Amino acid sequence: MVRKLTVIVAVVVAIASLPVVAEENTPQAKKYDSQEWFIMVHVQFEAGQAEKALKIVKDKFAPAAKASGFKMPKVFECQTGEWDVVYLFHLQDGVSDLEWQISPREAKWFAAFAEQEGGLEAAQKAYAEYDELIEDWRAELVRWMDMTPPTEEASE
Repeated sequence: MVRKLTVIVAVVVAIASLPVVAEENTPQAKKYDSQEWFIMVHVQFEAGQAEKALKIVKDKFAPAAKASGFKMPKVFECQTGEWDVVYLFHLQDGVSDLEWQISPREAKWFAAFAEQEGGLEAAQKAYAEYDELIEDWRAELVRWMDMTPPTEEASE
């Protein structure tokens, strides 16, 4: 009987301590500190076509972006490696921007591009001209990490 009582007490104590043990060892939900998300697109153009492709971006895509309010990506010209350029597109609404096949901002940009080019068919042709200059590309979802050290005021 004493042995049975000891086992019961031990089981009760073990069960009572489970939430504490589980709470200490279980990961807790936590969002990222930075919610600045981007799509990073690496592009390699056909040999000798980078200048022509970037001219299309500057002379055709950028004016349509300005007219539509679409934020142009940051464009980085690669000096080494296999890629010619890297485009950094800011996801203004965070990862929820990825829920769209064609976002409202992209649709607005393409409408401005079509108007600028003289119609849908002309816009599709101009876009295809750029697309044909691409030999290879890859895209990655990236998150900006704020590595700025805290100020003395913030740490006090």
